[in-house]
Amino acid sequence: MQDAQDMDSDDPAVLSAEYHIDTHTDLDKLVEYMYLHYDVFMLLLTGAQGSEYENTVDMIVDMTEQGFRISAEKAAAKMPNCHVDEYMLHWITHISVDAYTHLLTHERDVEKAKLHMRRVMEFLIKIWFTMIVED
Repeated sequence: MQDAQDMDSDDPAVLSAEYHIDTHTDLDKLVEYMYLHYDVFMLLLTGAQGSEYENTVDMIVDMTEQGFRISAEKAAAKMPNCHVDEYMLHWITHISVDAYTHLLTHERDVEKAKLHMRRVMEFLIKIWFTMIVED
């Protein structure tokens, strides 16, 4: 909810990537939760084929994309003659969700995982608007 309020601001500091990286305190909580329930998440990612959970990643992408869309539309509305690039919005959403999938399948240490994810999110946040909002 804070991100949506921040997008209404015209303050350059609030709209900077660094601000959003510093305010994403839930990032560590999400990584910790995933690692606390590691076996369940791995089952969803690797063993759900043929079950009702087979499309879990796609469902997470759809939910995440809804939130990304709100932010992208607010950003585009502040810039004359800009609009949301639908393909890039969907692609960036997949990249964001896939970052967590990759993390779970390649890093077993939760503390290292939190450090990795913070760096990944720094990268994604810095390129987010340049990829999703276009002239």
